[in-house]
Amino acid sequence: MPTINDREYDWSSIEVRSDGGPPLLKITAISFDWTVERSLVEGAGRKPLGMTKGRFKPGNGSITFHRSEYDSLASTAGWCDEVRTIVVQYTDDVLGTKTEALTGVRFGGGKGGGENGTDALTVEVPFMFTGLLINGVSPIADTSVTAQVQ
Repeated sequence: MPTINDREYDWSSIEVRSDGGPPLLKITAISFDWTVERSLVEGAGRKPLGMTKGRFKPGNGSITFHRSEYDSLASTAGWCDEVRTIVVQYTDDVLGTKTEALTGVRFGGGKGGGENGTDALTVEVPFMFTGLLINGVSPIADTSVTAQVQ
């Protein structure tokens, strides 16, 4: 996408919601990765014959919460067992709104602590996910088999 008048999305453009709830305001970071894992098709000769369509491979992610928000989240029994949908929206009055929806999200613990200074304490919470829609579409065309998380 071209830059419009040197504008780009920044942290103030991001809104994160879990399961359609209100925006998560007490977060300082969110990150996640994914790939399409492919293999070369080889045969006789020195060059590959082609490439497989591949498989969507969700990576890992994390959300960094302020300590008080983490305490609220972690005070619910089974909070790491609950399957969630996390929606990340990037909104700018010039660039418009873009959305990434992570499905089948399960939190997997926390990395807390503290250090000397004036910054608010935070806890990084890792998660895994099974699905991704970018602006409403899957990054791969074949969506005939969908993982069922229980």
